[in-house]
Amino acid sequence: MVVATTSDKTGAEAAKAFKGRNVIAVTHCYGFAAHGKFELKEEYKRFWLMVLKFIQHALSSAERAIYKRFGTLESLELISNTLRLMGEGTKACVEITFMATECWVNLH
Repeated sequence: MVVATTSDKTGAEAAKAFKGRNVIAVTHCYGFAAHGKFELKEEYKRFWLMVLKFIQHALSSAERAIYKRFGTLESLELISNTLRLMGEGTKACVEITFMATECWVNLH
């Protein structure tokens, strides 16, 4: 089970609801909301089995910086914007699956 979360409340709720199953909670990277800050709250730490790694968003990161600087869309930004046409949730589901897969592949 892969879920998107900001504070990890959603991740904790999913872990409680799906006991006995692996729940991967994907969150923003360190410093996303504010420089030097992490959005996961300590109160949910007991639900973390292991912090794999915190990565940039799969459908933006460097490409968003190129867009902001040069005003041109790169391929991942185009994919991201296309998925948003079907809803922000659709885009988030695809993106967190990519992010979770990258973490899994890097572990194995």
